[in-house]
Amino acid sequence: TGPVCKITIPVMAGVGLVLAVIAIIKTGNFFAGISTLTATLLMTLPCSAGLLSAINLRATNKLVNEDGAVINGYSAVDDAVNTNGVVIDACDAFEQGGCNIEGMKTYHKMRIDEALLYTASVVIASGGVLAEVFDGVIIGKRELLLPVESLAYEEKLGCSCWIHNHRVLVGNRDLLVHHNVETPDKYLEDKYKSNGRNVVYLAIEGKIAAMFVVVYKANEETARYMRELEKDGITIFFRTSDANITEKFLEREFQLPANVVKIINPVAGDMFAKVKSRCADRSNARIIHDGGIKSMLAALHGTFVINSFVNSSRLIQLIASIIGAVIMTLFTFMSGLAQIGVLQIIMYQVIWAVILSVPALTRKK
Repeated sequence: TGPVCKITIPVMAGVGLVLAVIAIIKTGNFFAGISTLTATLLMTLPCSAGLLSAINLRATNKLVNEDGAVINGYSAVDDAVNTNGVVIDACDAFEQGGCNIEGMKTYHKMRIDEALLYTASVVIASGGVLAEVFDGVIIGKRELLLPVESLAYEEKLGCSCWIHNHRVLVGNRDLLVHHNVETPDKYLEDKYKSNGRNVVYLAIEGKIAAMFVVVYKANEETARYMRELEKDGITIFFRTSDANITEKFLEREFQLPANVVKIINPVAGDMFAKVKSRCADRSNARIIHDGGIKSMLAALHGTFVINSFVNSSRLIQLIASIIGAVIMTLFTFMSGLAQIGVLQIIMYQVIWAVILSVPALTRKK
């Protein structure tokens, strides 16, 4: 409302003074001029601006509260609307319990339980999207996991590490090729990768040990907020340790336009993980959320909704002020204040307040 008042107050005060002078000249009554000036200011100034600001904030918070978030005032909005990118850990963006292992194949006489344990140890240690799936495989008994050393995510390939002095690889076909591991026929992989499925390989000591057929399921609510943020001009950055999580895959799963999603490199991913895990002793409470990705995205999108309403209401308030000035000009030249009084001025302001508040009061997700 500030920019509107900065424009309308001096301009409409000037209009009021001009009309007041005209009224004095026309009627020869000084008090008629004072009345004209007062009526002009009451008709043209955005009297409901403060109320509309409160309605806008309350209406948006009512929606984001359902997702466990709150936007604490317009200072939070001013900070957030300058955002042009948001970083998300890929494991937070997929449906809890939605990812799954649909099949597996072992090689070189590898035992199934050993293959599962080796893969679970690497995936859980890396914090990948499939960590929850493999945690379910070991029934949450993480004391069974093997000690993982020198774990590293190789960009767009997968994870490499050492377990019991054995070189272990968990990733895609290109990871195996990169480490000179013999790969199975490509047609077999393509056969399993139909209908949205993906493949994860396990290799131990330079030999392929197992192939897992896995599926991923995007969280629909999170996807919806991502699409809304894309419309707000936000680029979405993902941190991942899963080679199957590519930009094209994310755009398809979350139904996002091309070039909206970016995968950050492993170094930036490690920096993000450290910042994410850090707990500040003290911080300004601008936007508060429950720690979940959906809650955070909902609050961020809410700030853009509030800002959009503010911008549109400023324009409408300016139009209302101009119309009010035109009406007062006509009355001043035609009949003075004979046709307009306190009730008419109040009704004029109420009508515009209702027009402006309806979009906020009827706002839905």
